[in-house]
Amino acid sequence: LGRKSRTSFHGTGLELPPEPKIEEEKVPGFKPSAYFPVKPGHIFNDRYEALTKLGWGVSSTVWLVRDLQQYAAHLLIPTVLMPGHTTRWKWLPERYLTLKIGTCDYAEGHESHELNMEQCIRDSNPKHPGHPLLRTFVDSFEEKSPNGTHICLAYEPLREPLTLLQGRFQNDRFPLDILKGYIKCLLMGLDYLHSECKIIHTG
Repeated sequence: LGRKSRTSFHGTGLELPPEPKIEEEKVPGFKPSAYFPVKPGHIFNDRYEALTKLGWGVSSTVWLVRDLQQYAAHLLIPTVLMPGHTTRWKWLPERYLTLKIGTCDYAEGHESHELNMEQCIRDSNPKHPGHPLLRTFVDSFEEKSPNGTHICLAYEPLREPLTLLQGRFQNDRFPLDILKGYIKCLLMGLDYLHSECKIIHTG
């Protein structure tokens, strides 16, 4: 993917210049046949339009997608031209999600295991104070390609990573009150994973 701006690697003092453009998937060991051959404009599950790739790893690619379905059911109004159908109010913003598309190599193993864990995290105990602090999937489905079957997980998009947020403060240091608040949220989320889901986060 081409990079339009400089990207710094935290802690290394190195920067990736905007030119020349880099194709991230041209690395040793990359196996194109395992990945879904996504192109911008592809519609997943008759609902999600692929816009741009956000990243990739050994078991998936992640795309920014536009939700084409009417997503605010309580705000839907009947359409005059298509009786029986509904539409969004025109002033409602469009909805964007991130779509994680697993490789077909992992569809029967790693990705299905990940889906099971995601369901456990979402459903174990929504009343736990750490539950709303964890990002869980909002939709899941299987998509077939010429390469095989791919498990797809849709999430609400995240904001900037902590490394970028850190750089917005003086001397690249978090203020103590913000750091304490973040650590409190982190520990509450971990407590939910450990005590309610019996899942250990090893990252």
